[in-house]
Amino acid sequence: MSVLYFTSPSAESTLAGPERHWLGTLAAGPAMAAWNLNVGVDSIAQCAKILAMIPEVPDGEHGANYLHRNLREAQADRARFDEQAKHWRPGTPMAFRYDTTSLLRLVDGLRFRLGTVSSHETTFHVAGENVNAGNVLLNTALAAGADPIRLAAKLYGWHHIVIPGEHRAWVADIIDAGLSGAGYRSGMRWDDIAAMLRANDTEPVVTSHSTGNAFPSAYLAGMYPSMPDGVDEDDWAAYDQLPEEVRRAREAAVTAADEAWEKLDGWEQFWKALTGLLDRRPWCQLTPDTLAGVMFGPAITAYDLLAQDRDERVRAAIERNASR
Repeated sequence: MSVLYFTSPSAESTLAGPERHWLGTLAAGPAMAAWNLNVGVDSIAQCAKILAMIPEVPDGEHGANYLHRNLREAQADRARFDEQAKHWRPGTPMAFRYDTTSLLRLVDGLRFRLGTVSSHETTFHVAGENVNAGNVLLNTALAAGADPIRLAAKLYGWHHIVIPGEHRAWVADIIDAGLSGAGYRSGMRWDDIAAMLRANDTEPVVTSHSTGNAFPSAYLAGMYPSMPDGVDEDDWAAYDQLPEEVRRAREAAVTAADEAWEKLDGWEQFWKALTGLLDRRPWCQLTPDTLAGVMFGPAITAYDLLAQDRDERVRAAIERNASR
């Protein structure tokens, strides 16, 4: 499991890998409560309301959309039970029962789709717009969670967070609150991280995890050449289709950048990478104003998607995000 690094120019501390993944579970709590996916009388109707926002895919390479198939099976089983129940008379033996197997399969499947890493591969289609379910999950944590849950969402959801020196102790206080009863687990090096944060109030701290872009790096420092025209930064499939001589020229430039990077000392590497990171992602700084104030994409939560004025909320959030 990937560990989470907290790096400053003069120190580094790490959060244990299992705890980084546990942060995703903590962050999912508010959204899963909002979706109200419990097994009860209205469960099928609630699932149908949510699935109406998730387009059903046709049969193909990855099969049909199992969630919609599960919904139809649960609806059929419920309709069959209701039809039988209409003919039952009190005081007579009940020769039928409600088989909840399909209902449980429906609810469990939807909970998994919306409350785990699979949410980032799920798209809601609302008001003519596509909304990433993973962003909705994390935004709901920011809107409804306490500060330790909000911090969990940011640490889990962003590859890099910049903690300015003057806010290091504030983040350490949130960690303490998390350890005191908000779900952070002991033995995961939280105490070391809090101590490291409190040890200095002038140097910024940058987070990164071991399966993402390292920090510091020549890439974040902006030392790598840009992708050739017409190829997006992370579109490696398109890059592989470029002529061999174009790819070789870029790869040679990357090698030269790495060699120049290795000649820098650690202090220079940190500050060059920090400057490049903030140029790319100025919104990734963590402060009391941005903890809940800067969301993941458009500020759309599960509450918005379940509201009667859902479409208006979604359009407004997307317009606000586009104007930033």
